[in-house]
Amino acid sequence: MTLRTKMWLLIVSSTMAGFILLFLTGYFIGEIFNKGYTHLTLHEIGTTLAETAQELGDDTTGVIALIEQVKAEHPSLQLEWLAADGSMLHATSGRTAPYTFQEMSDRFINMPFSLWESGKEIAMVFSWKRQQQQYLYMTLPGDSMKNNQLFFYMRNRIDLLQLLIPAASFILAPYVIVLLYFQRMSKRLQRLNTAMNAVDAQGSTIALEDSSRDEIGQLTRRFNSMSERIGEQVGQIQQLENKRKTLIANLSHDLRTPMTMIHGYAETLHSGLYRSEEEKRAYTDIIMRRSQYMNRLLQQLLEISRLDAEQEHAHLSTVDCAEQLRRIAVDYVHTLEAGRIALDVSIPEHPVYTRLDIPLFERAVRNLIENAIQYGGSGGYLGLSLEQRDDLLYIVVTDRGPGIPEHLHRHIFERFFRASEGREGDGIGIGLSIVQEVAAAHGGRVEMSSVPGRETSFHLILP
Repeated sequence: MTLRTKMWLLIVSSTMAGFILLFLTGYFIGEIFNKGYTHLTLHEIGTTLAETAQELGDDTTGVIALIEQVKAEHPSLQLEWLAADGSMLHATSGRTAPYTFQEMSDRFINMPFSLWESGKEIAMVFSWKRQQQQYLYMTLPGDSMKNNQLFFYMRNRIDLLQLLIPAASFILAPYVIVLLYFQRMSKRLQRLNTAMNAVDAQGSTIALEDSSRDEIGQLTRRFNSMSERIGEQVGQIQQLENKRKTLIANLSHDLRTPMTMIHGYAETLHSGLYRSEEEKRAYTDIIMRRSQYMNRLLQQLLEISRLDAEQEHAHLSTVDCAEQLRRIAVDYVHTLEAGRIALDVSIPEHPVYTRLDIPLFERAVRNLIENAIQYGGSGGYLGLSLEQRDDLLYIVVTDRGPGIPEHLHRHIFERFFRASEGREGDGIGIGLSIVQEVAAAHGGRVEMSSVPGRETSFHLILP
């Protein structure tokens, strides 16, 4: 059932229920609290009595009995039977003297307004024909009338229309206003429903205009915000999917070549086709290097899985950052000497205490050093420095290799990104993204500056 159908059913049922409740409430309240006569009931009593008396004709005794019967049924009424000349034929009050003109006139002054005035005597006259005109004079105290009376007098149908049109306008105006309001609200909801149905997994952003401050306006603005977030999330998912495809393609390429080499040299060794022991040792070294390369790729894949599964948080303790850096630098002395890379270390001799997660910190620094050796080792220089400025620690790793083109700077810390111009090497492109995550876990950041062909520096900034 649509909202519009429910609205119509609600309007019709509430109108009917309102009228039923109005009549029932009015009836029961009238029966309990509004007892008495109305001028219509008095008119009915008097008219019925006069018509019955006329049917009795010259039966005076019958007319008197009829008057007394009506008096017995309605004790508050006083009934008097007068002849055409004003003489009193019978009175329930016991009066026998005729009325003067002044007495008759005084009783009818301010009629019919005395019907609604408390404490005023109410008088009504009815007549019937006998040999001469006969009159029934009916009186009762004003307190015997109902406290609330409502009457409509209409001479013809035109008068009825003149009354019904304003009344109908008064009754229908609220319903028309509510109907128009609900129709407008229904259109807004239909537009919102259509927009929600139009949201798909393609990331299309839908924005609705609704400046209203009511609940539908708030819901519309929340929908716009949700649609925008969905679009951003779909974009991120698409980026991750593209990176996943790139990772698979790179892994396929990076694993195929060493696997082919290992298979070829292993087959040569197995078949004994080598010419000398030196050649055999050379083939063995190639197999070892290629297998180590493949092992590094698998370790990086495990690193990705661990980062995604654990979402590691830093477990901080107070340590000497300078001592940690010296220990890390010592591990690379042999590698740097073998690669003819000069090591330039600038670390204070005094302790530099800060709060670190040692395994995470060591992972980040080693990634920066290995990145500099792998991609910038051709420059023959590696710099490692520690400096304290404004309550911040700056760990800087510098190389003088080919550098990173400016248009790649904003991608360098993205997961699976590998620069393709002048910085080829092993790996799947997660080293620098790990550095960024470690810096964030410590409440710090990582920055990069590079002048191609001169110098590239990575700044790990920690509080």
